[in-house]
Amino acid sequence: MIIEMSTKDEDFRQLLDQLINDRQAALAVKLQQLTPRIAVDHVQAQAQTVIAT
Repeated sequence: MIIEMSTKDEDFRQLLDQLINDRQAALAVKLQQLTPRIAVDHVQAQAQTVIAT
């Protein structure tokens, strides 16, 4: 849906982009809490992978 709609309307694309960024950030925070020994940049990459999948 994001890929299809992002080219149709800029306002909608920005809204979807913000939604994805917010979910990714929240997931990274939770992953950091659950696995504090993992580096922050690695947690960010893991969160991005989960969202992309």
